[in-house]
Amino acid sequence: MVQQSAATPVDLAVVCVAMTDQVAEVSTSVLASIEKRDGRGGWVALEPGDQTSPRELSTGTAQGLHEKLRAGGCSIKISAGGSGANTLRMFAWLSHANSSCFLSAVGTDESGSIFLNVLREEGLDSVLPVRTGATGGAHILVPPNGDRIIVFDDDTALKRLATSADEVGVAFGPVLRQSRVAYLTGWLCAVMGGTARVAFDLAGANTVVATNLSAEFLCKGSLFTDGLLTVLSGRVSVCFGNESEFGALADSCGCDEPATTVQTFPARPIEPQSIVDTTGAGDSFAAGFLASLVKQRCRRNCEVDVKACAELGATASWHTLQRSGFDLGSDNPAEEHVNRE
Repeated sequence: MVQQSAATPVDLAVVCVAMTDQVAEVSTSVLASIEKRDGRGGWVALEPGDQTSPRELSTGTAQGLHEKLRAGGCSIKISAGGSGANTLRMFAWLSHANSSCFLSAVGTDESGSIFLNVLREEGLDSVLPVRTGATGGAHILVPPNGDRIIVFDDDTALKRLATSADEVGVAFGPVLRQSRVAYLTGWLCAVMGGTARVAFDLAGANTVVATNLSAEFLCKGSLFTDGLLTVLSGRVSVCFGNESEFGALADSCGCDEPATTVQTFPARPIEPQSIVDTTGAGDSFAAGFLASLVKQRCRRNCEVDVKACAELGATASWHTLQRSGFDLGSDNPAEEHVNRE
């Protein structure tokens, strides 16, 4: 097991799939050679903005997709990624403190080594049992024009660890019981609902439990939504998602009644030409929101100011949108928001 000593208590404990982002700039011809299932027994072309899994593609597996991209002359940049890792890294950066811990598992492949190196370089605490085989990851296809296409691989080291609930409890329990916030990603909840439930049960009585919806396709159909709904019906106090994700989840559940109370908060303005990359912008929002929430709960014995949480989340997203990939950079534009709470 790879482990660094987590602070006690831990401000943020993140449980999710350790994964790498494999970013490939794809030509129109390469993109046209990769098809996805159309749900009617046939195949259709991939489209910008698609989010899917390797088994839904004509290449069949993540390795098959990787080989197809290589054969097409695509350069592939591999870096530590995934919603949970992005959120943890931004949270620690905003908070100027290492009172957070990443809980997952890594494989014995190159992706596992890359992931571990990033956490070590940034001084982040982790509990990461090692399992033989692949770590897991996502291929991010960047076409010449249009939104990126994300292909998530669900063959992960954490999935192999999760065959034993007792092992999950032994590995993650000590940290989760001491955490102020436990954050479990929607991908974990949807694909590994049993593991998510074990993690929720391990969280302390005063722990704020949060999750996200991760991707629109996860919110469609009973295969994934059953896991999400099992978790959402439990202890979740905060759930992050965009309009399309919540809409897809509502459709899958047969909900047609609008929410009775909706609060809206302004986003931080940004010029379209200043947007470099949307990767991790939602994760940054979650990190900023939770960083503000933790700071308020530590300083005050009163109701949390949701507006302040949303403001810091929006500022963190604004910063991420102006950088290529999930790169924190050296300047922390959200510092003024953190300090004034």
